[in-house]
Amino acid sequence: MIRKEFTIGLVVNPVAGMGGSVGLKGTDGQEVLGRAIQLGAIARAPQRARDFVDKLLPIRARARFVTPGGIMGGSVLDELDPVPDIHALDGYAGRPGSRTTGEDTSRFVAAVKGKVDVLAFAGGDGTARDVLDGMARGDGEPCPVIGIPAGVKIHSGVFGLTPAHAALVVLKFLSGEIGLGDGEVMDIDEAAFREGRVEAKLYGYLRIPVEPAYVQGSKQGAPAGLSDDENKDRIAEHVVSSMEPGTCYVVGPGSTTKPIFDKLGLQKTLLGVDAVMDGELAGTDLNESGILALVDRLKADGKQAKIVVTVIGKQGFLFGRGNLQFSPAVIRAIGLENIIIVLTRSKLASLPDMKLRNDTRDATLDAEMRGLYRVLVDESEYKIVKLE
Repeated sequence: MIRKEFTIGLVVNPVAGMGGSVGLKGTDGQEVLGRAIQLGAIARAPQRARDFVDKLLPIRARARFVTPGGIMGGSVLDELDPVPDIHALDGYAGRPGSRTTGEDTSRFVAAVKGKVDVLAFAGGDGTARDVLDGMARGDGEPCPVIGIPAGVKIHSGVFGLTPAHAALVVLKFLSGEIGLGDGEVMDIDEAAFREGRVEAKLYGYLRIPVEPAYVQGSKQGAPAGLSDDENKDRIAEHVVSSMEPGTCYVVGPGSTTKPIFDKLGLQKTLLGVDAVMDGELAGTDLNESGILALVDRLKADGKQAKIVVTVIGKQGFLFGRGNLQFSPAVIRAIGLENIIIVLTRSKLASLPDMKLRNDTRDATLDAEMRGLYRVLVDESEYKIVKLE
C-alpha cells in the first residue's frame, strides 16, 4: 500500500554555483566566495531548489519539509505559493545575511538522517561531500539522497539531470516505482590538477533512488594509454588547421581542448575558458562578462567568435557542468551555429544512449538547442549526435 504522507529533507547551499559564471571554477571556501561576490556573482541555488519543489506539486499537499531555517532552505520554501508544510530546524547559519559553511550542511544532515523519507540537497560536488560527511556522523541510518544540480563542479553520480529530473526521481521513489542503489560522490583530485590533469576522485557513496534516465552518472576520467592522447592530438591538429583568419575561438575547459593550445604553443587554463585568434591569445581565464566584452569588441570590428567545447565523459553534458562561463547570454551572443563540439572516441562511446545533454540554467535555451550536431571525434572525422 502506498503511503499517503511523506517527510522530505531539503538543504540548500545558497552560494553553490556562484563561482561558475565569473570564472572561479567553484565556490568552495570563504575567500573564493568573497571574490565571486566582488565579481558580481548571483546566487542561483535557491531558485534551483524552488524549481525542484515546484515539480513536487503532485505530493506537496501531503509532504512535510524538514529544512534549516533561512537561506539554507526555510526562506526558499516560504516564497512558494502555496507555502508547503515546513519544519525549519534552528541552530544553523542559515539566517538572511549570514555566511554558511559546509559544516552547517553536515550538521543538518546528521540531525535529520533516519528521520526523513528522502533528503534533497541543492549544490555541487563540494555539497555532496558535506552530505556524505553528515551521513557518517551520529546515530540513525543513512537516508536516501538526491542532488539538485546547482554547483559548478557536478561530477558525482548522485544528481538529477536538472531540478525537474531530481523531482521526478523523488516522485517515483516515494510512489514505490524504483528502488535504491549506491551513487558515487566525486570531486576534482587536487593533486592531479596541480600536475595539469583533470581527474575526479572518489570520496564515497550515498544511497540514491535508481533511475538512470533521470540521474546522471559520475564523471568518466580520461583512460590511461597513448591511444586516447593520440586521439586528442589529432583532434587538436584538425581544429588548429581549420581555424579561420580573423575569427576568435573561445575554448572551454578540459583535457580534450588543452592540446589545441599546445599545438599553438600557448598556455591553456585547464579549468578555465581561454580565447585565441590568429594564433595569439585573445583572452585568458575569461568569465562570463569577459567573454561578452570580447564578443562585443569583435562585432564592433566586423569579426565573429566561435565556441570550442567538449563534453563531460559518461554524463554527456555539453553546457552546465564545469563550464558555466558559457552562460545563456554568452551562447546567444556567439550563436548556436558557431559551436564546435570535440570529444574523443572513448567519450563518445561513454555517452548515455549516444546522446548529449544540456543544463544551461535556461529552459527556453535548452529547448531551442535540442537537435542534431556534428561532433569532431578524430582528424577530419565527424559523428552526428543528438542533443536532447
